[in-house]
Amino acid sequence: MTKEKVQEMLTEYKGYIPRGKVTRFKSALAKADEGACETIRECRLYKPLTVFLLSVFLGWAGIDRFYIGDIRIGILKLFLGLPTMFIWPIIDILYCNKRAKEKNFDKLADCL
Repeated sequence: MTKEKVQEMLTEYKGYIPRGKVTRFKSALAKADEGACETIRECRLYKPLTVFLLSVFLGWAGIDRFYIGDIRIGILKLFLGLPTMFIWPIIDILYCNKRAKEKNFDKLADCL
């Protein structure tokens, strides 16, 4: 892939992956062929803002975890959110966003 295309893809997906893995994503893009761009664009990624809003407003019910595919943790949050005095859902607000970005990185790595 050309350097310009790599930079364009980095700009487009930088907010969807963890900061610590941007370099790995850049090197994987550099090694990929031109057809990988379309494959990457077809990947369904989780929007960090959506995950954050779900976590803030419906995190006590585990909806944020259901959205990103962590079904077991979502069920645990549903049943343990209230008994833990909402401490777990409050802590999970920041963690869930990070988890969504990790899952996005894994999806993008699989697409390459």
